[in-house]
Amino acid sequence: MDAFAETAERFNTISNPGGYLRTAVVNGARRRARLTDNRQRIREENVVSFRIANQEPVGEHYLDDVLATLSEREHSAIVLIYYARYTYAEAASLLGEPVGTVKSLVSRALGRLRTEVSA
Repeated sequence: MDAFAETAERFNTISNPGGYLRTAVVNGARRRARLTDNRQRIREENVVSFRIANQEPVGEHYLDDVLATLSEREHSAIVLIYYARYTYAEAASLLGEPVGTVKSLVSRALGRLRTEVSA
């Protein structure tokens, strides 16, 4: 559909609309396949095996699936603190929240993650 819309916008300036449309469709399909392949590769690389207090692993979970259980604010706080390694003050500035709120979001998010992983 995107290829048709793009072709329609430029129809008067394209010398070969059929060829242009065909190329746009092929390129769009390739772009979609590339994105899908990249997402799958990233997903496979981010399988996390969780261990709780020196016990046997409780199972394998995809990191993005576990993080998806969090609210957007909790997810942002966790990513900024643990992945991007910002300080609480830096994360608070980026999120536009007080430092105490960011600490609370992280604490709540970690509790939810523990619950999700142990389930």
